[in-house]
Amino acid sequence: MNKLMRFAGILLYVTLVIYALGLGEQLYKHFEMQVFSIYYPWLLIRILYPIIIGILIGLPNLIGEMKKQGSWQWDWIKFLAIGIPAFIVGVYPALYYAQILESLHLRQIIPTIYQTDTIIHLSNVVLGYYLVSTIYKTIKD
Repeated sequence: MNKLMRFAGILLYVTLVIYALGLGEQLYKHFEMQVFSIYYPWLLIRILYPIIIGILIGLPNLIGEMKKQGSWQWDWIKFLAIGIPAFIVGVYPALYYAQILESLHLRQIIPTIYQTDTIIHLSNVVLGYYLVSTIYKTIKD
């Protein structure tokens, strides 16, 4: 019975993630069609939606850590090494359109490869995943 409950839980979890993907895609397309009139909500969804998906992907790991005994720790080295670069790449569209890069004279330094949606979405998913996966419990002796 325990394996059946585990299977049902995983199936429900995957269904919710797929539903969240579809819902996010609908919102993304809705704001993309109206990009010139309401640009900033579209930009916010473009950045936050993949982060939420990454958090959903890392959620089972966090739930597993909650069940363990011990004190909470944060792997700040992993977060700084992976999370911060992913954050910088992920918020590139906001920096670009807010003209922050131009005012800092960094527009020419940052490669144009970061302007592709795939890399930006992937880095935001990685950021969301590492937001929850760098939190863990350790047992102190």
